[in-house]
Amino acid sequence: MNKATEGAGMAASAAGKRSRLLDAEGLRVLSEAVRTLELAFEKLPDFERAASTVAEISATLTETAERLQNTYPYHHPLYAGQMLKPPHPVALLAYTLAMSINPNNHAMEGGRATSPMEKEAVAQIAAMFGWETFLGHLCGGGTMANLEALWVAGQLARERQFWQAHRRTIRTSASAKFCNCLSKRWPATRAGAWTCMRWRRA
Repeated sequence: MNKATEGAGMAASAAGKRSRLLDAEGLRVLSEAVRTLELAFEKLPDFERAASTVAEISATLTETAERLQNTYPYHHPLYAGQMLKPPHPVALLAYTLAMSINPNNHAMEGGRATSPMEKEAVAQIAAMFGWETFLGHLCGGGTMANLEALWVAGQLARERQFWQAHRRTIRTSASAKFCNCLSKRWPATRAGAWTCMRWRRA
């Protein structure tokens, strides 16, 4: 094997490692974190889990993995997938860790750990914009975040309007009505595109 071929092989191997969702090192770190988390609950009474064998769990996970193969490679950094980008390895592992105890952060009394963590995250996001006075919370997705933003806008400035592409009138009009906002159509082409040259202040 010449140097060029050897270098290509090493590059392919490295690329293969980078494309993995969870590698052995990540699983090792997660396992250590789980053991640390379990220390807080080791004095709880023992209990028996549902009678699912390792074979049954393995079969279910394997079937799920096989069905998920029919998915676009959203996780790959070279995939231009709109807002669907690969989660940071820390986010992936931390989410898996948190789901092992299924916490909630709907209120301080129910989410003693996660509610303060949410406040810290919101403060960090606000700091990115230089905001010193702010109020917010984490949403389960972009759609809910947009709806809440429209609702807040409708409460603070009900006399103002926002523009919408006319080919999405039904969806955006319904959202505007729900959020008590005024909306106005933005002329678009047959293909659904629109130009800023036709923009006017509402």
